[in-house]
Amino acid sequence: MALALLGSFLVRQTRASEPLMPLRIFRSRNVTGANLIHMLMVPGLFGMFFLGVLYLERVLGYDAIEIGLAFPAIVTLAMSGATARDAGLASGLVNTTLQVGGALGLAILATLATSRTAAPEAAQSPAVAATDNP
Repeated sequence: MALALLGSFLVRQTRASEPLMPLRIFRSRNVTGANLIHMLMVPGLFGMFFLGVLYLERVLGYDAIEIGLAFPAIVTLAMSGATARDAGLASGLVNTTLQVGGALGLAILATLATSRTAAPEAAQSPAVAATDNP
């Protein structure tokens, strides 16, 4: 369904006189490459933060402040190939690919983690059993 909606959006953008996202932005190798790298890199980052927070909280006993201090914020914008006219569009595109890539990666990694830790209590290792205690 999502791919069909994305395809419909792209077709609509090619035909619109004033498109919401002019596809000319993808003519820049820097913009296109940076967004593809973001899409591939961010799923791992989101998964690392999600699983890392669970580990810090449940295994090491960190509280919210300690967890926040353990993961400093990282902001990366790759807009060097965007023209001044398209700078806002490129910035929005970077954010969108960050969010989509992160959502997909987190969903995949959380699914894998859940399927690997769904063993009966008796078969769990002490480290996995520790994550089950609230």
